[in-house]
Amino acid sequence: AVSTLQSPLHLDNMLSNRFVGKLCLSAIFLMTAFSKYQHFEGQVAFTKSQFDRVQLDVSTYGLDPDTVFPYLVMLAAFLEGGGALALLTGGENCGSIMLMLFLLPTTLIMHWPLSPAGDLEVTQLIATVKNLAILGGIIILRSSMAPRKDKVE
Repeated sequence: AVSTLQSPLHLDNMLSNRFVGKLCLSAIFLMTAFSKYQHFEGQVAFTKSQFDRVQLDVSTYGLDPDTVFPYLVMLAAFLEGGGALALLTGGENCGSIMLMLFLLPTTLIMHWPLSPAGDLEVTQLIATVKNLAILGGIIILRSSMAPRKDKVE
């Protein structure tokens, strides 16, 4: 007898599975973008402290830290929130690029796992690995996107 039960991953369910996956992927970015706006001053101070922790001084590039860090936090919130919303509303290409643009510098600067003394900071290492896992999920999502129909060959 042939079973009529379908796997939850069956082709008929792929659109709903894809949306649930994008919702799970987007949730963290929506939450942290909202948190950046809600606790803006604290996030600016935290961002500055992380730059100090990795000994990255923006003033050596002729930039005023009091001006740069608020803009960096706004840019991060825009990339996170906008990227997540784009993923959820059908703009997978744009959204995934925005999230990758956020994740790469954030992982390298905000979650660098080595202290200036060369000691391994386990909490930062965990955050780095989590970001790499999320980045991997975004790469998988991008690889499963349908090819563009307007592409000229």
